[in-house]
Amino acid sequence: MSEERTMRLSQVVRKLNVGKDTIIEHLENKGFEVDRSPNAKISSEQYLILAKEFASSLLEKEEAESLSIGSRHNENQIIEKTDEKGRKQKDEDEILIKNVPVGTEPTTETELPEEKVEVAKVEKPEEPKEEKPVEETG
Repeated sequence: MSEERTMRLSQVVRKLNVGKDTIIEHLENKGFEVDRSPNAKISSEQYLILAKEFASSLLEKEEAESLSIGSRHNENQIIEKTDEKGRKQKDEDEILIKNVPVGTEPTTETELPEEKVEVAKVEKPEEPKEEKPVEETG
């Protein structure tokens, strides 16, 4: 008794990358009777016929699976600026100040006088404790 390997129609559709109706029509043209259900069984003989007929579609599917659209980065890449001598440059923002009165030069933050701020320590006055008179028993 020989075991014949069968596949479901839905599996053949996915493997060959061809529509279900196209597969059914092709098998009917070859003389096979096939149920239109996605769970219909396809024999190994029928599968070989389909594989020969739709080999080009199978190759297109495999080629499409190997392609990747866009780029995928596995690591975050950091690109640092370097000057002509190969030293790293720091990103510094420059600010252009317009309409400065003549005779005054803009000062930088480092040239401004430092203001000393003293924090006064405020003590909370203690609440007077009420003493209860002690009653003498006797």
